Amino acid sequence: LVGLGVFLLWFGWFGFNGGSTLAANETLGPILANTQLAGAAGVMGALLAMRLARQPLYLTTAVNGGLGGLVAITAGCATMTAPFAILSGLLGGVIAALGSRLLLRFRLDDVVDAVSVHAFCGVWGTVAAGLFFTGDLFNPERIIVQLIGVVAAFAWSFPVALLSFKLIDRIWGLRVNAIHERRGLDISEHYETGYPEFQTDLSNRGFESLPESQPQRATTIA
Repeated sequence: LVGLGVFLLWFGWFGFNGGSTLAANETLGPILANTQLAGAAGVMGALLAMRLARQPLYLTTAVNGGLGGLVAITAGCATMTAPFAILSGLLGGVIAALGSRLLLRFRLDDVVDAVSVHAFCGVWGTVAAGLFFTGDLFNPERIIVQLIGVVAAFAWSFPVALLSFKLIDRIWGLRVNAIHERRGLDISEHYETGYPEFQTDLSNRGFESLPESQPQRATTIA
């Protein structure tokens, strides 16, 4: 199901990037080719990064690497040559894989690696669009403009998101009880194990205390 979901996203990315031209002209072919090349390179980059780090190679690593490559090429899909599209996607996959490990090290919960794939790779892709601009490679002024765009996006989205989450937490409660955090909401709500490749000792997280016939609903605290 994970692979199928990523396939649907990957397939839709051709419409997302290709449709940004607003016309079926000569730029459409390179855009679609760059999209495919970057996504494939992202898979290779993520797997290579984990192999060099002597970490297990999971399906989730591969698919998130592919998504990281697709995110990395989105901003520059119409302005890069194929070799730079591959490089952008390759580094996007590396960033997605290492970014996920970084969040785990800081004990930040990001179940679907949305931050490492979309935020970290999105920043890289925005910078790469200026860095690898065809006919004007490595222009400092263009790179600075892209960095300003990154800062502006964060300056708007982070405070608005923080305020929204604080408001939700104050009114309804945003965080579940500690016992459900330890078990994982897949177990608490559905009595199923999500991402089994990462589950090593369910008994130490209170799994055995759940009733066999009825899953325990998670609650929130205000």
